[in-house]
Amino acid sequence: MANNKISLNKGLIRQIKADRISKGVTAAELSAYIGKTASYVSALEKGRIARILRDDLIKIVMAIHNCPHDKAIEIMGTMLSMSGNLSNESKETLMIDEEIKEANVKNYNTDNEMNEELLEKMIGIIGSGLRVYYKVNSERAILTYHRFIQSMQQDLGLIMAIINIPYHKLDSLTHKEKQKAFDDISDAFHKHYKIAEDRENNRQDADESNGN
Repeated sequence: MANNKISLNKGLIRQIKADRISKGVTAAELSAYIGKTASYVSALEKGRIARILRDDLIKIVMAIHNCPHDKAIEIMGTMLSMSGNLSNESKETLMIDEEIKEANVKNYNTDNEMNEELLEKMIGIIGSGLRVYYKVNSERAILTYHRFIQSMQQDLGLIMAIINIPYHKLDSLTHKEKQKAFDDISDAFHKHYKIAEDRENNRQDADESNGN
């Protein structure tokens, strides 16, 4: 498992403080956002804290730059690189991330004809992405994997259902009758989609009522 702490060298500390001041974020606001005391932020900026949790540094970047989690990881990578504070592990993580970005451009082009070689590359990209994500947030990485598998199974189920429909049996129907058959299939899908949507909305309402 990746080292979950990052060394705070002088370059990184200076950059954190400079970014905080330039963005107009007070030390009190920053400490409240990351769930630490004001004295912690003061000690951090004075170089009295040697190491910081990776997640805490991400939160600091999110607070200072008012950006989402994924963007904060990108900014953090730049900060670590500029401050000369990249461990071999961090370098490997950023290198994998760059490979993923490059592969996305090359291999997710819809004009590409699918073949076994391309499929293997795509599987590799997904695996690399999950490894990078796991180093940042293992719990969410596992949740993402489960959702991916579930979505893939549902998509494959839908594809197989469509493939197994014997459209040739409809040859004797008129164009209007065929269109009615397709409309009926669509209506059946949307009926079950509405059931699922209502169930999810009810679950969210219940969570909000319970304060979750």
